[in-house]
Amino acid sequence: MAVSSRRLEENLLLAHEDVLESAVIGVPDDNRGEVPKAFVVLKIVDNVEAKVEEIFQFIHDQVAPFKHLHGGITPLTSLPKTTSGKVSKAQLKKLVDEQLHRDHHEEECSETIL
Repeated sequence: MAVSSRRLEENLLLAHEDVLESAVIGVPDDNRGEVPKAFVVLKIVDNVEAKVEEIFQFIHDQVAPFKHLHGGITPLTSLPKTTSGKVSKAQLKKLVDEQLHRDHHEEECSETIL
């Protein structure tokens, strides 16, 4: 996924009235290789699941199918920043890697129990 595509999606996310900050990174996908995943900071933290679904649909309706957020949208209270104040995509990738590791470990544990 090209960097310019990620910026376009970040700008579209920011166009949604409930999004304060956004970042999009590529995440591994078994079928597509890599897919876009968004992280958002919401302006208001009420009914987060419904807001995330609304934002997902908002993006879905505006971009080509290959640009859909197949990796999903994760709401955060803040985006990790570098010392210069830019969003740290490396830290976001680390969050994703940690989640994938946890999911894989939980899957192995449940198979062992069976």
